[in-house]
Amino acid sequence: MSPNQNQPPEFFVNLVRTGLAQFRQGSSTVFDDLLSVRKLRYSEDAQLVGLVRYSITQAIDRLGHQDAAAARILRYRFVEGKAIQQIVSILHRSPASVHRDLRAAIEKLTEIMWRDEVAAQENFEKRQLRRLEPPTYDQLFGVDDMIESLLNLFQSPDCPSLIMLAGEGGIGKTSLADYLCRKLIESHSFAGFGWVSIRPTVSLWDVRPFFSAESSDLAIDKLFEELVRQLLGEKYVPSPFDLQKALDRLQVFLQHLL
Repeated sequence: MSPNQNQPPEFFVNLVRTGLAQFRQGSSTVFDDLLSVRKLRYSEDAQLVGLVRYSITQAIDRLGHQDAAAARILRYRFVEGKAIQQIVSILHRSPASVHRDLRAAIEKLTEIMWRDEVAAQENFEKRQLRRLEPPTYDQLFGVDDMIESLLNLFQSPDCPSLIMLAGEGGIGKTSLADYLCRKLIESHSFAGFGWVSIRPTVSLWDVRPFFSAESSDLAIDKLFEELVRQLLGEKYVPSPFDLQKALDRLQVFLQHLL
């Protein structure tokens, strides 16, 4: 179920308050982990001024179309870094009224930022889920403990770079991997997902042998070609395909996410 786009939950209200205070102090902020902020890494304008600053100023600008006074007091306090007493002098208001207006303005800004985050989450999930194959199961049975353990492992800072699900054919390894991917996509714990397979595809009308003989090198090339296509886009797939170039481009992509 999608989150309520109009009513920010309490955790997000607190997150915005904390993030604005951190932003004003010039330190790293809790906004860094928001999908609506992380997606700005591909924007040159955002890169120039900083992703968090760009996100906040854009949200304040949009608030300005609804409530110019609220946007103005937010700019004074958080973009220009003015002290409360300075704002009191500029607006010719009492400190109490400035604090009251600032709290109200932050509430309105929080609503805008929450709508941005919900939209970013929904777009992220749709984009990642399109990369998966249609599920071949309705429900998995008897694997709850394994799923919980694997989800905790994947989201641990000490997670290994390679995790293998091993076992004889037909016991549900692919279904388990698919389910794990869907749960991790919902958690927004990773910047992106790819789903590739080297199992043979067989056409009912194909008169050739069921399994074409491919070298292991060719199979690996095909895996990475599809992975680059999913994560980076068609235009970044080397043509003709070259595995080393593909790995170099994936490395740049991953370093850019850090």
